[in-house]
Amino acid sequence: MSPLDSPRAIDSPVKGIEGFWPSEPKFLSYSALSSGEQCPRKWALRNASYPEIWDGKGYPPAVSVSAVNGLVVHGVLETLIRALAESGCENSTGEDAISVLRSLGGFTSLVDAEIGKQLGEVARNPRTVDRIPWLQQSLRGSIGQIRSVVQDLLARTSIHPKSAGMERPEASGYRASSLPNGSSPEFWATSASLRLRGRFDLLTVDGSVTRIVDYKTGAESPSHVDQLIIYAAIWAKKEQPDKIHPHINQLIVSYPTHDVVIEAPSETEITQISAELGARIDQMLTNLTMDPIPARPLEANCRHCDVRHLCTPYWETLRGSVPERDFVDVEFRVIEANGPRSLIGSANGVPNTILRVHETDRLEIGTTYRVTDVRRDPEVEIDEPRLSLSKTSASEIYTLK
Repeated sequence: MSPLDSPRAIDSPVKGIEGFWPSEPKFLSYSALSSGEQCPRKWALRNASYPEIWDGKGYPPAVSVSAVNGLVVHGVLETLIRALAESGCENSTGEDAISVLRSLGGFTSLVDAEIGKQLGEVARNPRTVDRIPWLQQSLRGSIGQIRSVVQDLLARTSIHPKSAGMERPEASGYRASSLPNGSSPEFWATSASLRLRGRFDLLTVDGSVTRIVDYKTGAESPSHVDQLIIYAAIWAKKEQPDKIHPHINQLIVSYPTHDVVIEAPSETEITQISAELGARIDQMLTNLTMDPIPARPLEANCRHCDVRHLCTPYWETLRGSVPERDFVDVEFRVIEANGPRSLIGSANGVPNTILRVHETDRLEIGTTYRVTDVRRDPEVEIDEPRLSLSKTSASEIYTLK
């Protein structure tokens, strides 16, 4: 039995947040492996259980407009590509494709429906309940932009009609010896030997061509190439190998403005990649058994980490100063009130700091709080220059024990 299989309570520094470290995962996704390598503590805190907060998986994630936009784009593409492939369309511009699009209500209707679906998922998240109106307004205001991104991505997508009788092999747990011709959006593949699973945005089998397309709505990153190389390894090493299409031979990262074609790994390279992945996963799982679980509090790992308020090693790196940038994280100890919405205290140990909060916030004198994404304002001149901070709609406040 793995040491990870025994429940271990988290020694949380924050009031009201108690949980248990995660057990050993049976399978990892690419993002889980990447996150666990960057910072084992981050992965563990994200995937721990927090029964007193909610019944969802892991810690309630932070939600941004850009992240939800990406989910909306992927959801609309899945709906469109599935419908086009099942209707025998080979692209998104022919008369038959236009007919399919009309039957679905058109691009704008699809985007609007997907926004509603994603907002429904967000509404389950206790961390974002108060931000639903703001998210809804921002997303509805982006419908035109999202529609344009979907249209650009779809225009460069080659679609192969589904073979008769195999409309949804990926949803039905398809386990035949070989996948038939056709385009399958959101296709899951699992490799027990690699301990990895992947969800391919689009898998297409077209005769001798087996292609994975991964859609990205952000900027190019080397990690996108790594992800597709690992997807090729998962396909080659999946639980039931495809006898006719044993290897992926086309890999494409599709961005809103262009595609990047990646050279697919050879059989020899797959063997080497598989060995390297095994060593990487072994090391990651070893890190998770350590007490304490290692943290790597680097700027690149922590700045946008959505569980950093639970990670004391990160906050230890901030003590003694407040970074000179627009938005910062501070441990703020309240010394005295400076008005109905203004407090004086120390921020990361910097004395005589002013913190402006919202009317609904109730911060107590003598208590220390972790405040994330607080705005750093121009210094205030009273008797001497004072650091001035303001809570915004993006800020979160957590009470330390």
